[in-house]
Amino acid sequence: MIRLIMLTDFTETFSYRLQRGILRYARDKREQWMVCRMPLSYKAERGMRGVEHWAEEWKADAIMGKFEQDDDLQAFTDRGIVVIAQDHKRRFDTVPNVTSDYVATGRLAADYFLDRGFRSFAYCGYEGAVWSEERCRGFCQRISSRGKDFPFSLFTDQLTDEPWQTNDLKLLNWLRSLPRRTAIFCCDDRQASVVLSACYEAGIRVPADYAVLGVDNDEIVDELDEPTLSSVNLDIEQGGYEMARMIDAIKQQGQPCNDIVIQPAGIVPRQSTNTYAAEEPYVQKAIDIIHDNMDRKFNVADLLSRLPVSRRLLEIRFRKVTGTTLHTYIIRRRIERFAHRLLSSVEPVKEVALDMEFDNYGNLVRLFKTYMGCTPTEYRERHRDMR
Repeated sequence: MIRLIMLTDFTETFSYRLQRGILRYARDKREQWMVCRMPLSYKAERGMRGVEHWAEEWKADAIMGKFEQDDDLQAFTDRGIVVIAQDHKRRFDTVPNVTSDYVATGRLAADYFLDRGFRSFAYCGYEGAVWSEERCRGFCQRISSRGKDFPFSLFTDQLTDEPWQTNDLKLLNWLRSLPRRTAIFCCDDRQASVVLSACYEAGIRVPADYAVLGVDNDEIVDELDEPTLSSVNLDIEQGGYEMARMIDAIKQQGQPCNDIVIQPAGIVPRQSTNTYAAEEPYVQKAIDIIHDNMDRKFNVADLLSRLPVSRRLLEIRFRKVTGTTLHTYIIRRRIERFAHRLLSSVEPVKEVALDMEFDNYGNLVRLFKTYMGCTPTEYRERHRDMR
């Protein structure tokens, strides 16, 4: 049996999905794992000495937690307890971290917005948090790599220990200062949710005025938001699996410790980014109509029946703005919507396809592999922790 203490914030989806990975590892190895879910309040009330005493009495094999840089972790290792830090502020040099490729996450977010025609960008984050700073760095790097001087605005006038308020005048004034059609990338879903609420209070329409994207894909938070929040999904379950494997290897074979690096697994699009930044009115109208009809069979002829413009003229303007054809744009957005519905429901794959009026399932699978890199069934299996 492996006894693991998790000293973290259990109100976040991160800890739940990490445990799903541990569970999958235990089942694969047919091992028994016991997890003590220790709230952060326990450490706040009893200090590190209290946590150490509990770990010793409980005969813990490992502890993963949100530690501070000045916490004495040597007391655990002296007792043969594997220590893993959750890098909620800074990475540790003395013990392995459960961390993520934050720069890659920022680049993914930038690509997502650039692909939708945005040319004005903003970032909301925290000071003093490595995950926020590196996501911002990746976001800025990818935007700068396009070789153009796009407008960019940064808001980091908060610390992680001081949660934002939707009526924070600094935040409200910053949002009001942004140009229309700005793509706002937030360091996580919690902050993105606050930004959505602040936009509502400021009379800013999302996604008509701004598009907002978060990180973590906390489905409860994201689906409760109005509009629903688009988010970068992280492969947290695989991170939990790798963490469990490392703990097992250290206890069994004394193998050296390495950081567990969680990778971004794609973007789950919802209403907060359901737009395209086009100055051409007919192109913007076409995009709005397409996004409103992604759940049903819809083609270029259906689109043209709603617009007073010829196909040739619309195709020319659409390709100039988006870099793609009307047909390709419709197919791509429909596939993205199908992928989202695969993860947000438990219905069989073919039933989801029928509900979205995809008549030819074989053709759907072929298109899905083209855009998503795998079959619909494989995609759902890879992200099964979200189901």
